Amino acid sequence: MGCNMDFIRLLRIKQWLKNGFVLVPLFFSLEFINIISVQYSIFAFLAFCFASSSIYIINDIIDRKADALHGKKSKRPIASGKISILVAVYYV
Repeated sequence: MGCNMDFIRLLRIKQWLKNGFVLVPLFFSLEFINIISVQYSIFAFLAFCFASSSIYIINDIIDRKADALHGKKSKRPIASGKISILVAVYYV
């Protein structure tokens, strides 16, 4: 089983920055002072993060054989065998 860094790489947390765009309307609408709007926006951000990580994991499972032959992609947790498909499916 992989270490914590392998799980972070599996979830591709670095990609979550893009999901921050769902928070932008709070500022343009001046709703950042409305706690309900902030809560909904944070919920939307987290939902996008979990959905995108799930899609990345599914894609990595499907493409694992091709990724294992690729120079850079072969270092991904599933392609390298550091995280098994069974464990990865658990995180989806």
